[in-house]
Amino acid sequence: MSRAPTLKTSRQFSRVYKSGRSASDGFFVLRSAARGDGGGSVLGLSVSRKVGKAVSRNKIRRRIFEIWREALRRGELKPGFDAVFIARRGAAGADYSNTLRSVTRLMKRRGLL
Repeated sequence: MSRAPTLKTSRQFSRVYKSGRSASDGFFVLRSAARGDGGGSVLGLSVSRKVGKAVSRNKIRRRIFEIWREALRRGELKPGFDAVFIARRGAAGADYSNTLRSVTRLMKRRGLL
């Protein structure tokens, strides 16, 4: 099981926040920006302490990473994008099927799928 490439530095996140466009629903906000290098798509996550305790925040992160990794494995993701998912408070109470539906809908709206 390989890990999906992720955004790690604040500079990478800032570039997506400044130049990216967003889509949102009750659970998440997705900001995405095209990269010039045409490489694979890269994921970043932001889950603040307002969302819940550490266990809830980590559960949200694991679910999004798994959904992203599966989309990469299936070849559904378009290459050349940086994407940042920002969790809202409602995400803490969502089960996996609601999270999957929300993340997939947002990725389609932003043209990542």
